Order: sequence, then structure tokens, then C-alpha cells
Amino acid sequence: MDTPSQLLPSAAFPPFLADLLRGVAATLPLAEDEATIVALAIADGQPRQAWQLLAPLISNRPADPLLWQLAFETLTLLADADELERLVTAYAETFGEIPPFAQSAQERIAELKAASRWQRWPATLSAEAAAALAASWSKAPGDELASDVSQVTTVTPEAAQLLIEALGQWVKKGGKLLWRGLSDLLNRYPGQNLLATASESQLAILWHRAAGHTDQAEALALEHALRFDTTPPEWCLTAAGTAEKQTVCRTATTTSKATVDLVLPDGITPPHTEALIHRLERKAEAGQRLSIDAARVRQWPVIELLTLGFALRRLPHRPRGEEPRPLLCHHAPRWLQQVIPSVGLAPWVEFVDNNGS
Repeated sequence: MDTPSQLLPSAAFPPFLADLLRGVAATLPLAEDEATIVALAIADGQPRQAWQLLAPLISNRPADPLLWQLAFETLTLLADADELERLVTAYAETFGEIPPFAQSAQERIAELKAASRWQRWPATLSAEAAAALAASWSKAPGDELASDVSQVTTVTPEAAQLLIEALGQWVKKGGKLLWRGLSDLLNRYPGQNLLATASESQLAILWHRAAGHTDQAEALALEHALRFDTTPPEWCLTAAGTAEKQTVCRTATTTSKATVDLVLPDGITPPHTEALIHRLERKAEAGQRLSIDAARVRQWPVIELLTLGFALRRLPHRPRGEEPRPLLCHHAPRWLQQVIPSVGLAPWVEFVDNNGS
């Protein structure tokens, strides 16, 4: 397998190129229109700055559909469900119809709201961390406590005691428990012979019962009674709550896998650029085009696009007229479609199955 240092010959880029490209990247926004400046901010991983620019632009130019699409993509990156809802409503009020991104927006809003109900527990649960969790539960709305324990690796005895007391109070006042990541947690949590205190044992009973490990939970309850000469709280077995079922998510696109050579990651880094250039050069030598899927891309720094552009200009010939372009890009977000011409890559890149176009 090629290593990053082998992907390009050492003489591929002259020594001054990095400084030159950084200078070009810095001056690009000075020569571009406002929508492209927004797109450049997104490309460089600054969606918050992009939104600060976009909000007044939409107010001043509400009839521009490009700004609305960029706003949708920016708020999606910011994971702001409330602003997304307001955006969909504002579009409908402005144009008298639902926006073209409405379905995607509603799906994203539902995902964000579902995720926001989960409280992620820290990897190391000290007494201080447990006390902070318990304090937040006293202010939690509703009767359901949704805890994400997938990252938990350590629970101190003091933390276990605080957690059991707080969870017991929640259950006794009629609250329900919902767990996420129990399988991950129980794969790491110490076996019953290492549970030194009653509170740690009770946590293990609670989690096994919630995960549906009834036999294991009952065995731990018996061990608890023998070791500590007392039975565990009844609620640990009867009101342990339920564990979220884990599902495998697959992203479906309309592009046949046979037509795509590379699926790009969410963020493009220098090694990704080097690998992409290497594949482009190999394809060009064979007289073929490189087909990429950009559906997952959330950030493609301008400096990396300019580096890619330098390599594209070194390919055997520049595409003209109807001649196929060497880079075929599927499912590109609208901000990427806006940025490509601004960095001079339009003659080499063809967009198909575009998002938001």
C-alpha cells in the first residue's frame, strides 16, 4: 500500500507553493460575492461564521434560493433544530410553498431532537461528576430520564453510591429510566467479583436488568445478598428501565456503487488530498475519469482545494467544450458547488446527482 510520502514525487510541488496557496486562500473572500464568501466559510469548517453572514443576507435578499439552500446546509452542520424549524417556516411564508429541502430538514430536525433528549455520562464517573448528574436530574422536565452510558469506563465507589441514591429517588417519584449504550458499557464493566461495594453491585444489577440480562441480574442480586447481608433495592430489578435497541444505519444514494471510485470522508485533510491526487493521476494515465461521492463531506478546506487544483492543472490536458472532465463529483452539497468555481476548478469538475440543485 502506498504511504502518503509515496503518493506524489518529491518534485511535484515547488517549495514556495504552500505559501503561495495560503496567500491565495486568504485573499479569495476579497474578490467573491457574498454567497460564495459564505460557502468558503463552510468549506473551511466555520459554519457559525457562515450563519452570521447568512442571516442578514436572507433578510435583505429573500428571493435568492441559493441563500436559503446554504442556510439549510449551514444549520444542518450547526445541528440547530430550532433554527432549522424557523428556516422552513420562513421559507414557506416567503414563497407560499414548502422548501425543496423540507423533507431533509424535517428528518434532520427529528434526529436532532431525538439526540437532545439523551444525557451523555462522562467516561470517568467521579463523585463530583455523579453529583453534577444528580443535580441536573432534579431539574429534568417530564418523567423520563434518558442516559447515554456508552462512553463510561470507570465508576468510583463514591459515584456509584450517589448514582444509586439519585436514580432511586427518580424511580420512587414515578420517573422512568431509559438507557443508551448499555451493551458497550457492560462489555467493559468489571465482573461481579470486582464490585467491592453494595452500590457498585446495585448499579451492575440495574444495568443488566435494563439490558434484558435477567439471569445475570438475578445472579448478581443473590451474590449481593450473600456478600453484603442485605438484599438490593427492589426497584433495581423491577424498575431498571429499558435499553435502546441498537440499529445499523446505512446511507442510501441513487448512485450505483459501480460508478463511484471513492467515497469522501466528512473532512478533507492533506493525506486525503494526496490520495485523491494520486488516484486522479492514475486514472488520467489510463484515459479515465475519477468518480467521487461527496455526500458526507462537511468540510473541505480551501487550501486543500487549491492544492488539488494545482495537481489538476498538471494533468495531460485541459478539458475543453463537451470533453469529459477528469473529476466526476456525486451528491455534492450546494456550498461545495459554489466553492469549486471560486478556486478555479470548474473546468475539471463535473457535478452529478447534486444536492440542493
